[in-house]
Amino acid sequence: MMILIRYSAFLFMLIIFFSLRSIAQGEFYQINFELYRGTSTEFSNLITGNFVSGGNAGIDNSDLPKTSFGFGGASEKLSIYRNQKDFDIETRPLVNCTDTLFLRLYGTPTTTTTFRIVLDMYGYPVTPGLSAVLQDQFLNTERSLKFGDTTQVNFSVTSNTSSSGLRFRVVFRRTQVQTASFTQIPPICRGEAIQLPTSSSNDVVGTWAPAVNNTQTTTYTFLPSEGQCATSTVMTVQVNQPVTPAFNPIGPFNSGTNFTLPSTSNNGINGNWSPAINNTKTTTYTFTPDAGQCATTAQVTVTINDIVTSLSDLGADQSFKLYPNPAQKGVGTLQFELGNYMPGKYVVAVYTLNGILLKNLQVLHSTRQATYSISLDETWGSGTYLLRIAGEKNIKAQKILFIK
Repeated sequence: MMILIRYSAFLFMLIIFFSLRSIAQGEFYQINFELYRGTSTEFSNLITGNFVSGGNAGIDNSDLPKTSFGFGGASEKLSIYRNQKDFDIETRPLVNCTDTLFLRLYGTPTTTTTFRIVLDMYGYPVTPGLSAVLQDQFLNTERSLKFGDTTQVNFSVTSNTSSSGLRFRVVFRRTQVQTASFTQIPPICRGEAIQLPTSSSNDVVGTWAPAVNNTQTTTYTFLPSEGQCATSTVMTVQVNQPVTPAFNPIGPFNSGTNFTLPSTSNNGINGNWSPAINNTKTTTYTFTPDAGQCATTAQVTVTINDIVTSLSDLGADQSFKLYPNPAQKGVGTLQFELGNYMPGKYVVAVYTLNGILLKNLQVLHSTRQATYSISLDETWGSGTYLLRIAGEKNIKAQKILFIK
């Protein structure tokens, strides 16, 4: 009896030790198997199966090999059998869809002897969708096991070798294989946050791979956590690249001319401008799209022409040809020659004598061409006007234009 007490205490401490190690890894469930001979109240053997989140089916320090003797000197032994080895404690992953524990009974008498196995599943509470049975390969029977309770199975060992050995097995089954279901994440704009759910709409939990990427469209794979009879699924999250608002050129305007900036771009982006409109000074305005549109900011520069108050502001008269001069009101075009000017960009403008800009155009002058034209506007009345030519922001020349 003293040997039995010492061995029982030793094995109990080992079970607690290995159980605590397993619990530290995460979710933990346990099933104990007690072997009794006949009507005896003292078990011959006690073995344990641990199901642990993060456990593995390999042999490691979480497993305890079977001892060479039974309780109270009993010769018959019960073990969990795996990889041709016997274990007192066998640690494995959580049950996913199916799992099987093979039980081995050996060292039994060769004459007919009755035994019973008590399956203690208090450490494995009722788990939705999961069932377990004890299969008797010798009698070809199957008995349901009670999660959170005990189940007792009586049996006999005879001279038939199939009545012992790998006679019993515990088979776990999930009642349903399901695919994780998710609501499709709508398209986002590059740089916006993406939140992938860790639990599906049908209560499958897991993780996603690869890592979230909010800069480009990516297909993610959902990997269900162990212990669930669920298959992986994929979801593609579309990442839209921001659109740049487009606008037609605005201006130029004479100083003091009222103008507006469009609240909608040519490509349908709504937004607001800043700073406030200034009709007395050339200004660069920034367009900021309204929220909820995948668009970037844009800029438009509106040129404001100063009103010239005196002819002296326009610089000295320089030589270039302008004809016909006088010109006929509203008829034809004016011709001007830039043969003596350096190649480059020039602005040709027509002003009233009080400095109001009537028309301008840009000329890209090269040595291959010397004569250019500007059309006469029929709204210009008879009178005296000024035509000036400017290059690189400096006034180069001006002439008086007469219209009859």
